[in-house]
Amino acid sequence: MNQTGSDERRGIAASGTLLLVAFTVTKAAGYLQKVIIAHRFGTSGDMDLYVLSFTIPDIFLFLVIGGAVSSAFVPVTTERLARGQDDEARGIVNGVMTAALLILLIGVALLELASPLAVHLLAGGRGPSEQALTLTLTRIILLQALFLGMGGFAVGVMNAYRRFLPLSLAPLMYDLAIIGAALFLTQVRFHGKPLGVVGLAIGVALGGLAHFAIQLPSLLRIGWRPLVPSALRNPAVWRVAILTIPIALGLVAVQANIAVDRVLAARLPSGRLAALDFANDIAQIPNLTFTTALTLVMFPYFARHAALGEIGALRRQAALAVRLNLFVLLPAAVGLIVLGPPIIALLLQRGAFNAESTSLVTAPLALFAVGIGAQASIFLVARVYYSLQKVVTPMLVAFASVAVNLVATLLFIGPLQQGGLALATSLASIFNLSLLIYWLRPHLGGFEGRRLATMLGEVAVGCAVLAAVAWLTWRGLAGDGPVRLDVRHYAALAVSMLMSGGAYLASQRLFQSPEAAVAMSVILRRRGAVAAASAEARR
Repeated sequence: MNQTGSDERRGIAASGTLLLVAFTVTKAAGYLQKVIIAHRFGTSGDMDLYVLSFTIPDIFLFLVIGGAVSSAFVPVTTERLARGQDDEARGIVNGVMTAALLILLIGVALLELASPLAVHLLAGGRGPSEQALTLTLTRIILLQALFLGMGGFAVGVMNAYRRFLPLSLAPLMYDLAIIGAALFLTQVRFHGKPLGVVGLAIGVALGGLAHFAIQLPSLLRIGWRPLVPSALRNPAVWRVAILTIPIALGLVAVQANIAVDRVLAARLPSGRLAALDFANDIAQIPNLTFTTALTLVMFPYFARHAALGEIGALRRQAALAVRLNLFVLLPAAVGLIVLGPPIIALLLQRGAFNAESTSLVTAPLALFAVGIGAQASIFLVARVYYSLQKVVTPMLVAFASVAVNLVATLLFIGPLQQGGLALATSLASIFNLSLLIYWLRPHLGGFEGRRLATMLGEVAVGCAVLAAVAWLTWRGLAGDGPVRLDVRHYAALAVSMLMSGGAYLASQRLFQSPEAAVAMSVILRRRGAVAAASAEARR
């Protein structure tokens, strides 16, 4: 038994390192994508419409998949694989993906027909030409929902079978397609005018196709075949469907809230919606780099422990995963707040993205940062529920969080403009995570709350140290005045981040934090530290 636990921890460490590297490369590509888009369009009115055009495709995508089917699919399939029922697992894969393809094809076709009415509701405050452009963009991006939907189901398959390389490359392919479109398709002339954001939307659709295509060889080797109607009769496929409904409703509630935010932001002065989107993209970098890798690695283990009834092991790993997530993301949030203006300027300020654009992005970035630790941890905790096949509670919490978000939005959008929308999102995320953990405790026999509280206190001290070192280092090296895109300011930002991050880790090592040991094991690839931290988590 000890050897099995040791092997599992080594597997988690190895998979986590692979995914962390892959997602770091993907985020670098995502950063390049954002730089090029910012250079081309800045916080212009066309960029507002481009962001708005994702609303209908995103709601549909989250309704059909958005983590919902994969979160229901992974526990059911993993249960078969854990028991050696490979043929049964393959039947579930074929049944679920056959249903997915049919639903996606029919749904996209219907939404293409209904999109004029939907766009009128979303962009009713804009002029006829702007509504026409939003409609064109929406119809193109709906094709992405078809391809990215199948790619998302494929990610669920790869996750269940622990094929981490294809699923880690899929988002990179998506970003590379959009980069190519931003560089070239946006400049292609049609009827005497550059395609502009229409070319960017075409790149999004091609990116969805690439996301699925890179996983296709592994899917075929596992035994997937497109359109296997007989597989729909498998009772386990219907169980996945039943588990999916409340998960999907919870995710759609969140997406509906985002849609309301976008509609309200679209009625603010031009550029505010684009600024909100750029701020969110920057705030999500730590989340999508670290938490996505952690979630993808941990979810199959959560599902396996739940399937085998190993509740104690599930509690230890879930609690450690959440603590590790907060250990990394809370100081990252403080860094974004303290160093936000130079980060925005040095990342994006060039071409059409000018100093005014940086100013528009600064406040929402800081207010998004307040909640990124909670927002990211929600995905981890929700997957513990999904592993236990208890899917109603996350849905109910999501609906309650939507209400909190809406009330906070109405309170803050007036005085804070786009920053009010960001603050509302953060407050709702903190509320969501708190309820999820509170209601999870009876199912797991606790959540190691004493260690969580102790860690949060230690992290608070470390974040104070980080903030002071970051501010003093930046001011000392960069001086006063506006941020300039020169070697001195890039070096000042890099040194400030390294010094403040080092000061934070040093403070945590003084506390002998087991979370620090895990974080360093990932950074330095010392797998023994994972075992030490896991052993500490058992106490």
